[in-house]
Amino acid sequence: GPAFAFVYTVLAIPIARYADRNNRVKIICTGAVLWSFFTVSSGLATTPETFALSRLGVGVGEAAFLAPAFSLLSDYFPARQRALAFAVLNFGVYLGQIVGLVGGAAIADAYDWRMAFFILGAPGIGFALLTYMTVKEPKRGRLDDDYDPEADTEVLSLAQVASLLYGCKSYIYLTLGSICGGFAGYGFGVWAPTLFVRAFDLSLTEANTRYGAPSVIAGIIGAVLLGVLADRLS
Repeated sequence: GPAFAFVYTVLAIPIARYADRNNRVKIICTGAVLWSFFTVSSGLATTPETFALSRLGVGVGEAAFLAPAFSLLSDYFPARQRALAFAVLNFGVYLGQIVGLVGGAAIADAYDWRMAFFILGAPGIGFALLTYMTVKEPKRGRLDDDYDPEADTEVLSLAQVASLLYGCKSYIYLTLGSICGGFAGYGFGVWAPTLFVRAFDLSLTEANTRYGAPSVIAGIIGAVLLGVLADRLS
């Protein structure tokens, strides 16, 4: 956990800064190849140290996804549809959760834990290539109300951006809410199946299935409803 979180947190901002000036599709695809490769390499780990290094690599790859993806979606969907677009993007969180929890445990039961990393990690490389071939890099800001293709876009410093953001109360509240939600969600999500195994004498596969299926259904419904609601209220 800490190995992934540290790298992800440290690299997310500089990669996002880089994505403000460069091809976002290429950045996302490169990140997907990296995190898929290091997921597979996790199955080759022979010591805790080599496993932690693989997790560091996964963090590097995933840090290249979220900010460029939100930026890209903002140039594919107008402001009135963006909350729903972001919600649909977050389907990946819930679908990945159930595939990882249920599929990973089932593969580990049928073969071993290493095979789970191989099977769940390798397809990401193919999806990255498919994305590179099919998703185009649009003009930045083309769907914004004040878009002017002839204007020079002012590039603010990181300090200026931070000042603007932290001068906005809603941004501070959203950040605090995300911290609390992430703490609760990851804390429960990671340990709930283990709790079920210990408390109810279930196999890991059965515990993951019982936890994962309701979670993904609730997550998808919640994401869609909140996306639609946010678009309407804004």
